[in-house]
Amino acid sequence: MLPKEGYKKIAVILFYLVVGLLFLYLFFKYLFSALLPFLIAYIIAFALQGIIAFLHGRLHIPKKLASLLLVTLTSGLFFLLVYLIVARVYEELSALTISVRNFIENLRSDPDFARTWIDRINDAFPFFDIEQPLTDFWLNIDARLQQLAEKLSGAVIPLLGGILTVVPNAFLGIFIVIISSYYMATDFTRINRFLLSLFPRKLRADMKKAYGDAKQTVFKLLKAYSLIIVITFAQLFVGFLLLDVKYAFLIALLTAFVDILPVLGTGTVLVPWSVWLFAAGEFPRAVGLLVLYLIISVLRQILEPK
Repeated sequence: MLPKEGYKKIAVILFYLVVGLLFLYLFFKYLFSALLPFLIAYIIAFALQGIIAFLHGRLHIPKKLASLLLVTLTSGLFFLLVYLIVARVYEELSALTISVRNFIENLRSDPDFARTWIDRINDAFPFFDIEQPLTDFWLNIDARLQQLAEKLSGAVIPLLGGILTVVPNAFLGIFIVIISSYYMATDFTRINRFLLSLFPRKLRADMKKAYGDAKQTVFKLLKAYSLIIVITFAQLFVGFLLLDVKYAFLIALLTAFVDILPVLGTGTVLVPWSVWLFAAGEFPRAVGLLVLYLIISVLRQILEPK
């Protein structure tokens, strides 16, 4: 049996736990979306502090001017990068859409073309005979395409409505981030002092220590993994270009995104893809994908400890 003091401690811990969880729930439900632009602006201001200190201390550029130049340059580079990515993705998606449309039209109008693909897919699965299901699918392709078109048309209008609603809010959020980044970068030290003053005096030393630890570990870890992801994407994109893979940028982007997810990695995409190419008889490209996966894995093992 626990003494009364033990039960009191458990009750107090449970009370604070429930209050903390309730606070987090209310915060993320009602306040997080409103505060997110300012949080992003704070992170940008934090990231620019080293360069601002160099420009102000070594080159004697006024702090406000240095902050303005860096925020403007960072925003410009970010929007340029977003534009280039969106333009490339749009270009490859447009080409992919045309290829899919032509492929479907050939399936519907040319029985020999359909038969060639049925045999090719069936041969890629040597231990299974899927010729009949594929033939049935081709015979009913018009009905299936009609069903798919109805589903897509039913989803397009709500999607467009959602996009039209999000775009103005996104521009407003970007404007707030840019303006807030400038002011936070200029008065970063004063803002930190103000935020620290909101906590009881007894907690301030612990808060400073926690901030210092986070600065030394969490932020450096995020920076390191961001660099690894960029390097992985660059390797994938260059490798796909050398292997003459269609839609290289789009596939490299999706594969790099898969690499971010827990447990999964580039092998989740490259290894099954290589196995499929081996089964389909495309040995050079299959070997190339495995070599690319090996290079990415080795370089990642070298970079991660550093």
